[in-house]
Amino acid sequence: MDKNNIVTIKQRHFPFGVRELILTGNKSLTINEQSLLRKDSTTIPVEILQTPPARSKTFSLKWLINSIMLIALSIFCYWFAEHYHIPLLHVVTLLVVIFTAYSLYQFFVNTTNLIIYRNAYTNEHYLYLWNNKPNKIEFQAFLQKLNQAIDGFEKSKANSLSERIELYSQHLAFLHQEKIIDDQELSKLSRKVYEKALEAE
Repeated sequence: MDKNNIVTIKQRHFPFGVRELILTGNKSLTINEQSLLRKDSTTIPVEILQTPPARSKTFSLKWLINSIMLIALSIFCYWFAEHYHIPLLHVVTLLVVIFTAYSLYQFFVNTTNLIIYRNAYTNEHYLYLWNNKPNKIEFQAFLQKLNQAIDGFEKSKANSLSERIELYSQHLAFLHQEKIIDDQELSKLSRKVYEKALEAE
Protein backbone atom coordinates (compact mmCIF):
# COMPACT_ATOMS: atom_id res chain seq x y z
CA MET A 1 0.00 0.00 0.00
CA ASP A 2 1.50 3.34 -1.11
CA LYS A 3 -0.32 6.65 -0.52
CA ASN A 4 1.27 10.08 -0.40
CA ASN A 5 4.80 8.67 -0.12
CA ILE A 6 3.78 6.36 2.72
CA VAL A 7 4.49 2.65 2.35
CA THR A 8 3.07 0.13 4.81
CA ILE A 9 3.17 -3.59 5.43
CA LYS A 10 1.41 -5.68 8.07
CA GLN A 11 2.87 -8.95 9.32
CA ARG A 12 1.17 -11.51 11.55
CA HIS A 13 3.10 -14.05 13.58
CA PHE A 14 2.28 -16.95 15.87
CA PRO A 15 0.24 -16.95 17.98
CA PHE A 16 -1.40 -13.50 18.31
CA GLY A 17 1.29 -11.08 17.18
CA VAL A 18 0.73 -8.32 14.61
CA ARG A 19 3.42 -5.95 13.40
CA GLU A 20 2.76 -3.00 11.11
CA LEU A 21 5.67 -1.12 9.54
CA ILE A 22 5.08 2.32 8.07
CA LEU A 23 7.76 3.98 5.94
CA THR A 24 7.06 7.70 5.77
CA GLY A 25 8.70 9.98 3.23
CA ASN A 26 11.81 7.75 2.99
CA LYS A 27 12.94 9.29 6.28
CA SER A 28 11.32 7.48 9.20
CA LEU A 29 10.03 4.02 9.95
CA THR A 30 7.20 3.51 12.43
CA ILE A 31 6.83 0.06 13.97
CA ASN A 32 3.48 -0.76 15.57
CA GLU A 33 3.60 -3.97 17.61
CA GLN A 34 0.57 -5.71 19.04
CA SER A 35 0.19 -9.03 20.83
CA LEU A 36 -2.20 -10.52 23.34
CA LEU A 37 -0.78 -8.52 26.27
CA ARG A 38 1.27 -5.81 24.60
CA LYS A 39 0.84 -2.83 22.31
CA ASP A 40 3.76 -0.57 21.38
CA SER A 41 4.61 2.00 18.75
CA THR A 42 8.13 3.22 17.94
CA THR A 43 9.42 5.55 15.24
CA ILE A 44 13.05 5.36 14.17
CA PRO A 45 14.99 7.38 11.57
CA VAL A 46 15.83 5.35 8.47
CA GLU A 47 19.39 6.69 8.61
CA ILE A 48 20.32 4.44 11.53
CA LEU A 49 19.78 1.30 9.41
CA GLN A 50 22.31 -0.10 6.97
CA THR A 51 22.07 -2.25 3.87
CA PRO A 52 22.25 -4.95 2.76
CA PRO A 53 20.11 -6.74 5.34
CA ALA A 54 21.08 -10.21 6.56
CA ARG A 55 18.93 -13.32 6.33
CA SER A 56 18.53 -15.70 9.25
CA LYS A 57 16.72 -19.04 9.30
CA THR A 58 16.28 -21.24 12.35
CA PHE A 59 14.51 -24.57 12.75
CA SER A 60 13.86 -25.79 16.29
CA LEU A 61 14.36 -29.54 15.92
CA LYS A 62 14.48 -30.02 19.70
CA TRP A 63 10.99 -28.60 20.24
CA LEU A 64 9.64 -30.46 17.21
CA ILE A 65 10.82 -33.79 18.64
CA ASN A 66 9.43 -32.88 22.07
CA SER A 67 6.08 -32.02 20.48
CA ILE A 68 5.87 -35.28 18.55
CA MET A 69 6.71 -37.32 21.64
CA LEU A 70 4.17 -35.46 23.77
CA ILE A 71 1.45 -35.84 21.14
CA ALA A 72 2.11 -39.57 21.03
CA LEU A 73 2.08 -39.75 24.83
CA SER A 74 -1.21 -37.83 25.09
CA ILE A 75 -2.86 -40.16 22.55
CA PHE A 76 -1.59 -43.20 24.45
CA CYS A 77 -2.79 -41.84 27.82
CA TYR A 78 -6.22 -41.03 26.42
CA TRP A 79 -6.58 -44.47 24.80
CA PHE A 80 -5.43 -46.23 27.98
CA ALA A 81 -7.82 -44.17 30.13
CA GLU A 82 -10.78 -44.93 27.86
CA HIS A 83 -9.94 -48.58 27.29
CA TYR A 84 -9.38 -49.46 30.95
CA HIS A 85 -11.80 -46.87 32.42
CA ILE A 86 -9.24 -45.15 34.63
CA PRO A 87 -10.53 -41.59 35.44
CA LEU A 88 -7.19 -40.53 36.94
CA LEU A 89 -5.51 -41.01 33.56
CA HIS A 90 -7.81 -38.38 32.06
CA VAL A 91 -6.17 -35.86 34.39
CA VAL A 92 -2.75 -37.06 33.29
CA THR A 93 -3.85 -36.78 29.65
CA LEU A 94 -4.94 -33.19 30.22
CA LEU A 95 -1.57 -32.30 31.76
CA VAL A 96 0.27 -33.90 28.83
CA VAL A 97 -1.91 -31.95 26.37
CA ILE A 98 -1.00 -28.70 28.17
CA PHE A 99 2.71 -29.52 27.91
CA THR A 100 2.18 -30.43 24.26
CA ALA A 101 0.62 -27.05 23.54
CA TYR A 102 3.55 -25.31 25.26
CA SER A 103 6.05 -27.39 23.26
CA LEU A 104 4.32 -26.54 19.97
CA TYR A 105 4.33 -22.86 20.96
CA GLN A 106 8.09 -23.01 21.57
CA PHE A 107 8.59 -24.74 18.22
CA PHE A 108 6.82 -21.97 16.29
CA VAL A 109 8.50 -19.21 18.30
CA ASN A 110 11.99 -20.64 17.77
CA THR A 111 11.50 -21.53 14.10
CA THR A 112 12.08 -18.31 12.19
CA ASN A 113 12.82 -16.91 8.76
CA LEU A 114 13.99 -13.35 9.29
CA ILE A 115 15.39 -10.37 7.44
CA ILE A 116 17.66 -8.47 9.83
CA TYR A 117 18.95 -4.89 9.51
CA ARG A 118 22.03 -3.79 11.42
CA ASN A 119 22.50 -0.44 13.09
CA ALA A 120 24.62 1.82 10.88
CA TYR A 121 26.56 3.20 13.86
CA THR A 122 26.98 0.20 16.18
CA ASN A 123 26.79 -2.62 13.59
CA GLU A 124 24.49 -4.56 15.92
CA HIS A 125 21.30 -6.37 14.93
CA TYR A 126 18.62 -3.72 15.21
CA LEU A 127 15.47 -4.41 13.17
CA TYR A 128 14.00 -7.72 12.04
CA LEU A 129 11.17 -8.55 9.65
CA TRP A 130 9.49 -11.89 8.96
CA ASN A 131 10.60 -12.88 5.49
CA ASN A 132 7.91 -12.93 2.77
CA LYS A 133 5.03 -12.03 5.10
CA PRO A 134 2.18 -11.38 4.39
CA ASN A 135 3.21 -12.62 0.93
CA LYS A 136 6.38 -12.60 -1.17
CA ILE A 137 5.29 -9.90 -3.67
CA GLU A 138 4.11 -7.38 -1.06
CA PHE A 139 7.08 -8.05 1.21
CA GLN A 140 9.70 -7.69 -1.56
CA ALA A 141 8.08 -4.43 -2.71
CA PHE A 142 8.29 -3.01 0.81
CA LEU A 143 11.86 -4.26 1.23
CA GLN A 144 12.90 -2.54 -2.00
CA LYS A 145 11.40 0.78 -0.86
CA LEU A 146 13.08 0.51 2.53
CA ASN A 147 16.47 -0.35 1.01
CA GLN A 148 16.18 2.59 -1.38
CA ALA A 149 15.41 4.92 1.51
CA ILE A 150 18.40 3.65 3.51
CA ASP A 151 20.74 3.85 0.51
CA GLY A 152 19.62 7.43 -0.06
CA PHE A 153 20.91 8.39 3.37
CA GLU A 154 24.10 6.40 2.86
CA LYS A 155 24.91 8.41 -0.26
CA SER A 156 24.35 11.83 1.26
CA LYS A 157 24.89 12.12 5.00
CA ALA A 158 25.05 15.89 5.20
CA ASN A 159 23.33 16.27 8.55
CA SER A 160 24.45 18.93 10.96
CA LEU A 161 26.00 18.03 14.31
CA SER A 162 22.75 18.71 16.18
CA GLU A 163 20.77 16.51 13.77
CA ARG A 164 23.22 13.64 14.17
CA ILE A 165 23.06 13.81 17.96
CA GLU A 166 19.26 13.84 17.78
CA LEU A 167 19.23 10.72 15.57
CA TYR A 168 21.68 8.90 17.84
CA SER A 169 19.58 9.83 20.87
CA GLN A 170 16.43 8.46 19.25
CA HIS A 171 18.24 5.23 18.54
CA LEU A 172 19.44 4.86 22.13
CA ALA A 173 16.00 5.72 23.48
CA PHE A 174 14.56 2.91 21.36
CA LEU A 175 17.12 0.40 22.67
CA HIS A 176 16.41 1.50 26.24
CA GLN A 177 12.66 1.29 25.72
CA GLU A 178 13.00 -2.24 24.37
CA LYS A 179 15.14 -3.13 27.45
CA ILE A 180 18.10 -4.04 25.25
CA ILE A 181 20.27 -1.69 27.30
CA ASP A 182 19.88 -0.62 30.94
CA ASP A 183 20.18 2.84 32.50
CA GLN A 184 23.94 2.56 33.03
CA GLU A 185 24.56 1.42 29.45
CA LEU A 186 22.30 4.20 28.16
CA SER A 187 24.36 6.82 29.97
CA LYS A 188 27.66 5.31 28.78
CA LEU A 189 26.56 5.01 25.15
CA SER A 190 25.09 8.52 25.16
CA ARG A 191 28.52 9.91 26.00
CA LYS A 192 30.11 7.80 23.27
CA VAL A 193 27.72 8.83 20.52
CA TYR A 194 28.14 12.47 21.48
CA GLU A 195 31.92 12.12 21.20
CA LYS A 196 31.52 10.28 17.87
CA ALA A 197 29.31 13.05 16.54
CA LEU A 198 31.93 15.63 17.52
CA GLU A 199 34.65 13.66 15.74
CA ALA A 200 32.54 13.44 12.57
CA GLU A 201 32.01 17.19 12.47
